[in-house]
Amino acid sequence: MDIALVSPNSIKIKGKVASFLVEPRDMKGKAQADAVITFDSSPIDISSIEGARVVLSGAGDYEIGGVKLIGLKNNEAALYYINMDNIVIMVGKASSLQNKEVVRDADVAVVFSDAAVDSSLLATINPRTVIFYGPQAQENSKLLGKEVTTATKYSITKDKLPAELEAILFS
Repeated sequence: MDIALVSPNSIKIKGKVASFLVEPRDMKGKAQADAVITFDSSPIDISSIEGARVVLSGAGDYEIGGVKLIGLKNNEAALYYINMDNIVIMVGKASSLQNKEVVRDADVAVVFSDAAVDSSLLATINPRTVIFYGPQAQENSKLLGKEVTTATKYSITKDKLPAELEAILFS
């Protein structure tokens, strides 16, 4: 599975059987994805995204191309748990991580840093890897007290998940 930065505010998650673009509002050019994930219900133009069958913008249980997703609503924004390639990925805004009711265990937490992240709530997700991107990504990555790796792409398989918490800064 690959997670890649495609614009300052958008990422692509690509597994063996499906791919997802998260918040591709400021993306330039064409892209391919099976579905688009947004954090809110404001309209999005997907005409430049080839293969996109659906736009996910809220709470619910979904299955796209054999990949199971759970969308949870918090603070007027959704966050998602994606079970892809036997890895559970939490994708959400830092501002949505304010309530323990939406927090579940995940192997990888991908956080759009639109606000300061609550590091204690992030810790309850119990991720092996945390990826920060967005306007406050650098500040949030420092809150973990770990050495941070800067990248634009992260590739992982279930058997290669780190034993200890790893922090990645997409920039």
